[in-house]
Amino acid sequence: MDPALAATGVVPPIDLSRFGRPALSSAEITAALNRGLKYRDRPSFGSGVDWLGGDDFVGVTDRGPNSDDPKVVGHEDGLLFPLPQFVPSLVQFRWRSGRITVSAVMPVHRRGGRGATGLPSLKSDGVAYDRPRATDSLPPDPSGLDIEGVRRLPDGRFLLVDEYAPSLLVTSPTGEVLKRYLPLSRAAMQQAFPADAQVPEIFAKRRQNRGFESVALSRDGRRAWTILEGPLGPRDDPEYAASRMVRVLEWNVGDPLAARPVAQYLLPLTALAETPTARRQDEIRISDAAWLSDSTLLVVERAPRRVRLRLADFASATNLLGRPEALTLAIDAASAPLSKLGITPVAMTPVFDSRDLPAFDEDNIEGLAVISDREVVVSDDNDFGIGDNLIGARARLFRLRWPAPLPRPR
Repeated sequence: MDPALAATGVVPPIDLSRFGRPALSSAEITAALNRGLKYRDRPSFGSGVDWLGGDDFVGVTDRGPNSDDPKVVGHEDGLLFPLPQFVPSLVQFRWRSGRITVSAVMPVHRRGGRGATGLPSLKSDGVAYDRPRATDSLPPDPSGLDIEGVRRLPDGRFLLVDEYAPSLLVTSPTGEVLKRYLPLSRAAMQQAFPADAQVPEIFAKRRQNRGFESVALSRDGRRAWTILEGPLGPRDDPEYAASRMVRVLEWNVGDPLAARPVAQYLLPLTALAETPTARRQDEIRISDAAWLSDSTLLVVERAPRRVRLRLADFASATNLLGRPEALTLAIDAASAPLSKLGITPVAMTPVFDSRDLPAFDEDNIEGLAVISDREVVVSDDNDFGIGDNLIGARARLFRLRWPAPLPRPR
């Protein structure tokens, strides 16, 4: 039962000056254009998306315009940030009659008003430069944010996830960070936001650019799930390079400012052998997740030239929180004897594969919003027209519609 591509929306031109706190000046934008920024009006706020009801949505930017191409940066392991003043932002918009209209850009900020940065929090997250072939790097920002997911709470506040720490954040309806949950080692470093070390320390061992990529929220707003983009463990170790297991944290967010993890799970990615467009298992990763029922999430899994939507059934999955095995990387290895350890991963069921819908021509899908039991919206990340976006394409959203309700795992 395949869905139809019911609609495609294109993000209109929006000047990047709106993504600052205070607003970025024309001189700052011009300087960035001279340092490698290609466009001043092609933002991406599809790193995460949530449906607010009717025709209204909220999206989030990631860390801002950047490129990791060594030919562009001039350094093998560097990152080009031509506009380091960029502030990761929430964006409210309306998608009606095929047209997307932005109603508000809300830069994420600390108490007192100063905007967050998208700069790497550690040099191990990437060494940042503000111009190609620069000899001096930008200093890391221990409070830097790479936001990758968003859900609105029932009272109008937002849950965000950040890839760097990784962390779960609670913001006001206008983007002020009220609380940041992260591993202890990262909480001790950052000073910009009220911090609480509730994320298990093992999550700080996430691979570079593979932190929290997804956040799902139950309909009543009392439970949330945060999911790493990929497995833990070093990419250069064959035991971990072939791993398919991704860690998931389930949270009690009934009081968002006193949130606590209540469960931890392993979620399996599709095998490399079933994804011929990928060269390595690490190229298959989780982009977003949304709540469907008490024990079921809908998950976006992407790979080069391939997007899948999969049902994740937690009903029989083993809760690892508090178990000694969860404190080490042993269970993340490809050869980990999970069954002998009495560990059952999350059960996965495919419900969409982009290869079966040729009209769906985008593989950089990062956001997911469930509209009903037979309709979802997904969003792409156009990288601000820099980096992997070689043709300067504008960001897009896609509405997928099934002829019947999505199946639920038995």
